[in-house]
Amino acid sequence: MSAPTSDPFFQKYFPSAPRPPQVPFTLKKGDRFLLIGDSITEAPRHAQMLETYLSVCTPELGIEVRNIGKGGETAEGFLGRIEAECLCYQPTVATVCYGMNDAGYVNNNREAADRFNTATKIIIEKLQASGTRLILASPGCMDRLPPWQFIHDLHGTLGGLNTSLLYIHDFAAAMAEANRLPFVDHFWNLYQARLIAQEHYGSEYSVCGKYDGVHPAWAGHLVMLYGYLKAFGLDGNLGNFTIDLDAKIATADPGHAFLAELDNTYTFTSSRYPFCADGLSDKDWSIRSGMTLVPFNRDFNRMTLKVTGLAASHYRVAWMDNKNHYEEWHTYTASNLTEGVNLAEDYHLNPFSIPFCQMDNLVFQKQGIEVSETWHTWEMEKKSGAEGLAACEAQRAELRKTIRQTFAPVTHNIRIEAVP
Repeated sequence: MSAPTSDPFFQKYFPSAPRPPQVPFTLKKGDRFLLIGDSITEAPRHAQMLETYLSVCTPELGIEVRNIGKGGETAEGFLGRIEAECLCYQPTVATVCYGMNDAGYVNNNREAADRFNTATKIIIEKLQASGTRLILASPGCMDRLPPWQFIHDLHGTLGGLNTSLLYIHDFAAAMAEANRLPFVDHFWNLYQARLIAQEHYGSEYSVCGKYDGVHPAWAGHLVMLYGYLKAFGLDGNLGNFTIDLDAKIATADPGHAFLAELDNTYTFTSSRYPFCADGLSDKDWSIRSGMTLVPFNRDFNRMTLKVTGLAASHYRVAWMDNKNHYEEWHTYTASNLTEGVNLAEDYHLNPFSIPFCQMDNLVFQKQGIEVSETWHTWEMEKKSGAEGLAACEAQRAELRKTIRQTFAPVTHNIRIEAVP
C-alpha cells in the first residue's frame, strides 16, 4: 500500500517515523517458518491464510509453517519462552509482531514503547544469532475503543491508545531500518483500510474488530496477509493460460498443462491453486471484502486468461471443474480477453474452491494443535510436559502428512462462447 496521504483522516498521527526502505527478501525452498506474536497472530486468521497461501499458491517452495503466537503476550513476555518454544524448532524464517499488548491500553504510553524497544532488540539479536531470517512487523491500530472496564477506569480514548501504538510502530520501523530487516507496516495498512472501508461501506464496517477494536475480522486479517506477502517479495503470478480460438490450441505456464479442446472447451490440469475466497464484498467478516481494501488480487492472486484468434466483439466465459458442475459465466469484450482477465478475481466459485477449502481446513486444524502446544493444554489433563508435547507433535506430524497427501492437481475447463 502507498504511504499515508495528506487526507485529514491521517493528520492527528503526524509527524510519525517514515517507513524504512523496502528490503529485498526471498523465501527459500524448505524454509522452516515461525509466526511469532500475540493473540492477533495466534488467531487462525491471517496466520492460517498465510500458511494456506504458501501451501497451495507456492507449493514448489515446500515451506513448513508453525504458529507460536500467544494471546496476551508482549515482546518482554516472549523473551521468557524464546529458547524453549522458538529456537528449539530451528527456524530459518520468522515474522515477529508485538505491540498491541505492549502499549498497555494506556493513552500516550511512551514508557511502554521504551520497554517494547528494549525487548524487541534482544529478540532480534537472539533470532539472528541462531541464523533466522527476520521480518519485523508493527502492531496494528484500533478503530473503536475496547469496551473493557479497566480502559474506562484509566480514561482511555481511541486517539490516545492509537498514539501509544504509533510510538511502538515508530520504534519497530527504526529497528527494521537499523538491522536492514523487511518491515510490515500493519498500523498504516490497517489505518488506510479503515478510510477506504468508511468511504465505501459506512461506519458500521470494522476493519480492526467490531467487538473490541483490537482483533480484526477476516477483512482486516486479509489486509495483514497482504502486508506480509509484500514483504516476502512474492510476484503473485500463479499462472497464465493462453487460448487460440482460431487454431483451437492452448498453452500454459509451468505448474499447469493444456490437455485437450472439445467444442470450445479447453481442459487444463494445474498443480498450483489460486487463493480462493467467497463472501460478500461489503462485510467486514468476509475475506473477499478484504480484497477490496488492498490490491491483493492484482499483486498476489493473478491466474490470467488470455485469448487470441477472436472474431466476435464479446464472449461468454465459464470456468468449470472437470465435471462441469459450475455455471458461473462472465461476459468480456474481445479487448478484455486479448489483454488478459484475472480468473482468480472474477470467479468467486471456481474449480479450485473445494480443494482449496479442504486444504485450508487442514491448516486450521494443524495450527489449532500448535496453539495447544503454546498453551501447554496437557497440563489440564495432568500429563507431563514431555508426554503432552510428544502427543501434540504426533498429531501435528500426522496432519502435515495429510496436508501433503491432500494437495493434488486440479483438472478444470475453460469454455468460451461468442456472444451473438
